[in-house]
Formats: sequence, structure tokens, C-alpha cells
Amino acid sequence: MTGRAGGWAVAGTGAVASIGADVPAIYTALLAGRTGLAPLRGFAADRYRARQAYEIDDRPAPGADEPGRATRWLLDAVGQALADAGVTGPLGAVPVLVGTGLRVLLGLAGNGVVVALTAQDYIGFVLSTLIAFGVSFELPLVLVALNLVGVLSYAALAKGRRWIFFLTIVLAAVVTPTQDPFTMLAMALPMCVLFEGAIQIARVVDKRRARRNSALHFRDLPDDQPSPLDPWPSDADEVAPVE
Repeated sequence: MTGRAGGWAVAGTGAVASIGADVPAIYTALLAGRTGLAPLRGFAADRYRARQAYEIDDRPAPGADEPGRATRWLLDAVGQALADAGVTGPLGAVPVLVGTGLRVLLGLAGNGVVVALTAQDYIGFVLSTLIAFGVSFELPLVLVALNLVGVLSYAALAKGRRWIFFLTIVLAAVVTPTQDPFTMLAMALPMCVLFEGAIQIARVVDKRRARRNSALHFRDLPDDQPSPLDPWPSDADEVAPVE
């Protein structure tokens, strides 16, 4: 990479992964649809819950540890990038910046913090979040369905609007998997909007139902029974004179 006044320009690339030892091999493997996921080979499987991993299996013997393996991969990837960029000669004076945001965050926590995040925990967190949001956003549709079948009226929903919004916030605080207020508000605010939309839909449906019932009210009367309509004529509007 080369520095510029407006940012950085990529001049060379290098990579080492479980599906290839360089960029062309990785690119070819991706195009072919090959995956690096395989049973554990370089680690003792009985020591881990996972039985498969994206592993670079270059250990001298199964389960044998080799100090500096990660550093060797890093130097290999950096060497590929420098060669791709056309940088030759002694590389001792070439600066290399390596770092990850996760390592910085863990470093701020102190040496007593143990990393216990696994793929199973992460997938469980994502699934629980999706289920919580997906099921909660369906609740306003339940209110609309109950109004359409005549179980809930607009008057009842409008009267309980404050309780609906309050219980929505409580529900968001309970079902969200995290304890921060931002995730709770990310669920509660859209749900309040959806519930208000459901209440307004119920208002429109009840108005249409009332008009339809008033039009059908006299169809069941016998032919010899007068309808309760006002038989007296009403005053006509004043007609403007014709010039």
C-alpha cells in the first residue's frame, strides 16, 4: 500500500488461508466453490467443542505445536504483497502495520479477561435477535386480524393505546438479548409505529363496517312493516333565479 494525501492506494495484495497459500490459489478456490471447512487435523479434537474449522494444516505432526506459525503466515502474506507491488531488495527498513480492532478492545479490558466467544454463541445470539424482532413485529398484524373478524374494535384499541405502548416497551426490554437501551429502542419504536398503524386501520375498518351495517339494516324487515324512516319531506335548497 502507498500513502497519499487523500488516503491509501492498494499497490499489492497477499493472503494465506485454509483454501490457498496465495491470492491466485484463494481466488481459484473461491471460483470453484471450494471451502476450507474440514475436521480438526492440527488440534486435539477432544479439547474443543467444535469438530470442524477453517484450518491451515501445516503443522509438522498432528497436534504438534510450532511456535511462530501465525507470524510465519503474516510474513508470507506481507512478502506476497510487497512482491506484487514490485518492492524488491532488503525489506528490513519497510514498515509494516499489523493490528485488529478486537485485540485492541480485549487489551483495554485487562489481562484478567478470558475470551469465551464461540461460533455457537455468536450464531445463537444472532438467531435469538432475529426471532425476537421477527415475532414482535407480527403482533400488530394480530390486532388487525382480530379487528377484521370483529373481536377487537377501534374504540377498545384507542382506549388502551397508552397501555399498548407501555407494554410494547416492556416487551422490548424483556425479549431483546442485550441489556443496552439502544437495542430495546430499536425494537420498541418501530413496534409503537406499527401498533399505531394497526389502530388506524381498525378505525377505517370500523367506519366501513358501520356504513355497511346501516345500509343492510332494513333488508330483514317484512314487506308489510314500515321502515323507521322519516316520511316527511325535507326543505329543498333554494334555487338561484335564472336570468
